[in-house]
Amino acid sequence: MDEFSIEILASAAGVAAIVIAIIGLFRVLWPWGLSVSVLRIMSVVLGIGLATLASAALIGPAAPNGDVTLAAMGPLTNLALAVVEEPRIVPRIREIVLMGGGMGPGNATAAAEFNIHTDPHAAAVVFSAGAPLTMIGLDVTRRAVATAARVAAIRAIGTPAAEAVAGMLSLHLERAAGATGESGGLVHDACVTAYLLRPELFTVRPMAITVETADPETRGKTVVDAAGAPTNADVVLGIDADGFFALLTERLAALR
Repeated sequence: MDEFSIEILASAAGVAAIVIAIIGLFRVLWPWGLSVSVLRIMSVVLGIGLATLASAALIGPAAPNGDVTLAAMGPLTNLALAVVEEPRIVPRIREIVLMGGGMGPGNATAAAEFNIHTDPHAAAVVFSAGAPLTMIGLDVTRRAVATAARVAAIRAIGTPAAEAVAGMLSLHLERAAGATGESGGLVHDACVTAYLLRPELFTVRPMAITVETADPETRGKTVVDAAGAPTNADVVLGIDADGFFALLTERLAALR
């Protein structure tokens, strides 16, 4: 169950309350059955103005080059500040896997996804930092749909952990049906964890990505550079949704 060791957890800029931040960090790990060998919640950032606290957490730990994978499931302010303040951390990074952006319509605006739109200048820094980067965008995560049948399969495991997760997903399902009429809730951020555990569930293509920072109409949009620029990101284009939920169900079944 211990495919990787989690060394640092830091909440993203814009978190509204400490309790929400802690619950959010916990929910990243618990459904997958991931244990934390060295857990340091270094900072809880309540606004972009205090994001330097979390960036310091990224700079601080010593690590060999290419030894650290960063899983980003929120705005990239913390990471961008760390890269700007101490560029020498970049060679330490084996890969950045982020949920954000996309190749289609956004959810913060018509053009932009929330995480990138919240701090597009930070996203631009991260995409141009030179570290290996994988982008899992909205066009992919919108296919990870917690349908009634998938939620029922999780609930049928019959353990307290599975029942709790089924309850969370059922709430998403009800909200989605009420708000959009869709067939289920969307499980965005968990796609990052699934990619780290089972990258074969995803289809990836190298691309050159830029982030729009100037135009107020498209601020935060991730744009494919079709002019022959060097590639700077592996962009996830597809997901095996059945395999994704099978992995989640497998992990939940192993929890007691």
